[in-house]
Amino acid sequence: MKDIGARRSAGMAGPLLFILLMLVSGLSVCYRLPVWVRYAVDVILIAWAAAAFLIRPQRKRLGFCLTLAAVCLIPFLFAWLWSLGVWVIRLEEPAYIARGSRNTLYMLVNALFVGAVFYLFGRRGAAYVLCGMALANGAMLAQAVAKEGVLTLAREYATLLLTWTGQTGTAIARLELHDIVFAWGAFVIYGLVSGKGRRGRERWGTLTAAFFFVLSLKRIAVAGVILACVAAVIWRRISGQRCFLWVMAVAGTAAALAWVDLVRSGALAQIAALLHINMMGRESTYAMYDAVYEFSPLYMGRGIRFVYEYGLLNGVSSSMHSVYVEQFIALGFIGMAIWMLTMMIPLFFVSGRYGGRAAAFLVAVTVYLLVTYVTDNTLFHYPVNTVIWLLTMNECAEGGRVHGDCDDPYADI
Repeated sequence: MKDIGARRSAGMAGPLLFILLMLVSGLSVCYRLPVWVRYAVDVILIAWAAAAFLIRPQRKRLGFCLTLAAVCLIPFLFAWLWSLGVWVIRLEEPAYIARGSRNTLYMLVNALFVGAVFYLFGRRGAAYVLCGMALANGAMLAQAVAKEGVLTLAREYATLLLTWTGQTGTAIARLELHDIVFAWGAFVIYGLVSGKGRRGRERWGTLTAAFFFVLSLKRIAVAGVILACVAAVIWRRISGQRCFLWVMAVAGTAAALAWVDLVRSGALAQIAALLHINMMGRESTYAMYDAVYEFSPLYMGRGIRFVYEYGLLNGVSSSMHSVYVEQFIALGFIGMAIWMLTMMIPLFFVSGRYGGRAAAFLVAVTVYLLVTYVTDNTLFHYPVNTVIWLLTMNECAEGGRVHGDCDDPYADI
């Protein structure tokens, strides 16, 4: 089997077209093009893969891609099904339910896009995505340099490095591309955890990702990368890996609920004030939603996307800056606890089917995501989710080759 999107007869036309599409998508992620553009790119790739399948079907590879895409979607589908029950009980109007279902539909399209990329380009697809993202992020850097000047940019970045939480200026603000920086963090983790960042062309990919990651310097993302690498090291050195996953599931669920309790009770704001930690207005945003939920096992939630709708209707911030708080409001105590546990299903699946080595990256990036969920809204972020899913397919393909399963679709990828 040859990669349809990169077969020799087509030369580099397929990969170059894909990189160009990822540049366009990246500019949408950087808010230089409308949001719908990135989903239009998704649809183009899905149609491309469908056409390739009709011309030369590769059923085993298609099954590989769709299976992993479906497994990664499980937490999102559970949240939607729980919300659907909440909406029905609360007698919400069909238009409200349709709006609430929108994010889940976007994630479904994203998952199909990732499957299409891997179907067309195999493990090379991640490198092409990285190239497109780098071109888009590089364009933003060039724009910042042109408008602010190299010296201004360097001075503000030095201030950021020295003070960590200090005020900078418009030059650094132009580089605060929060959506894309978390995806760079996933690439950095992949290079460090998989070991591929130490050889050949993949080394340059890791260095490129590290450059743009450090350039944006999102504090919670830095902490997430460090803890992700620690988790990967522990994962590889212990013998009871399935027990580790259960501990991770229970501890993660308890920590998430504890964080919500700290926020809802006001204790977090008090601790931050005592330690002189700048929460950048998050405490005010949290307080705006105190009236719509309570921290209790009896609270069953308001449905996903409630925070966004409530913010628009009441003229308050519709960005909660904490996935845990937003999901608690949406799913309630029990729903959020189950949702946290569903995040472990892909880990159990990958470790069981493709081995501990393939699961090491997924363990690491799951920890990374759980850390970012504390202070950011990365749950439905387009770049970080698509990159993580695509790199997970890479590791599973490698795991399949290690197991010597020559009849499987990833044997020649």
